[in-house]
Amino acid sequence: MSDFSINNKHYQYISAPHLSNGDDWHDAYIKKIKKILRGKGTKGVPILVPSYPLAEYRDSFDAVFEMSSYWEGAIYFLHNVLGATSKSMQIATVKRSLDNDCESDFEKLFFKIWNNQGQLCFLKAFLIREYYSNHEQCENTWEWERDTSLIPSGISEDLEWLRTFIRNFRDEGSKYPNPFFGGQNPLHLGLISLEK
Repeated sequence: MSDFSINNKHYQYISAPHLSNGDDWHDAYIKKIKKILRGKGTKGVPILVPSYPLAEYRDSFDAVFEMSSYWEGAIYFLHNVLGATSKSMQIATVKRSLDNDCESDFEKLFFKIWNNQGQLCFLKAFLIREYYSNHEQCENTWEWERDTSLIPSGISEDLEWLRTFIRNFRDEGSKYPNPFFGGQNPLHLGLISLEK
């Protein structure tokens, strides 16, 4: 993981912990994101951005709070910075990021922060499941991670992608806190009351 630049702004990853004593993990990233967005980002004084906290917390109870805060920050960034105010818009933005088809410097920044170790696919899976949780042909979405045959076929490419994702990441994904594996909403992400 190295430092990076976007449109002449320079950024530097910092290792976890990203939470301080007294931080509420639900909204701790709001201040961090606002500070990142205000930064000048010169070569001499780069803007500090959080690295994926997994490496520092593989076997620690604190990992749940650290990871929850990190992913809640991603939801906040999608909603408030990128203007992805519905689940479908968030899915589209994450897909563009993963396809390296970012439309703005802010989308590029989102990708650099929340995919610096290939982890953004877990948020994509979470958002897809959330989007389809109230779909008339989709039942028991919380059970999909254990039984991919419950995912209905022929509805969308996103559900086909999700089925493949679960098969590829089921064993690895259940070993550490992430937005998808471990129940319907394992990190209790708020999603800021988004509409579909």
